[in-house]
Amino acid sequence: MCEGWLMYFEKYQTFIVGILGFGGVIFTIYMNARLSRVQHERQVAHDREALRTAISSELGLIRKILSGRCEQVDGNDEVSSAFYPEHISTEVYDHIMGNIGLLSQREIEAVIEAYALVNDLPIRLQLLSTDHDSSFDRPGYIYIDAKHAKTAIGIHKSFLPKIEQAIQTLINSRN
Repeated sequence: MCEGWLMYFEKYQTFIVGILGFGGVIFTIYMNARLSRVQHERQVAHDREALRTAISSELGLIRKILSGRCEQVDGNDEVSSAFYPEHISTEVYDHIMGNIGLLSQREIEAVIEAYALVNDLPIRLQLLSTDHDSSFDRPGYIYIDAKHAKTAIGIHKSFLPKIEQAIQTLINSRN
């Protein structure tokens, strides 16, 4: 009886080895694809986390800038004229804008809204800017007269909750 199996094996030996070899190749391709997919998912997760960290860090800095401006006026009954920079740096956001799709829809909405306000700030301050003595001209700065200073600070304060919300959304998404 054993001789029958042996003859059968000898007759189809090439076919059996071919099937086993082909199965091995298919299994290897499957495992390589799986490992590649896992590596890709890890890379995307890493890029997403780096994006969250970079944006929340920059928004934290912007929050400090706006809060610092508000603190200079808080508690002072007499507010003086001031110069505000025309631009607040958003280099990180500008640089990573192409990768913003890595974030969730909720994160994207919060971040874009916060940065839209930051980019809108100089325009709103320009509306408060008044004529002044030319000796006060400072390129890159917006002059706000004392009579409009509290309004300017009010604008800053009104932006802080949206910036804080964006930061919290990014932080909460990490957990």
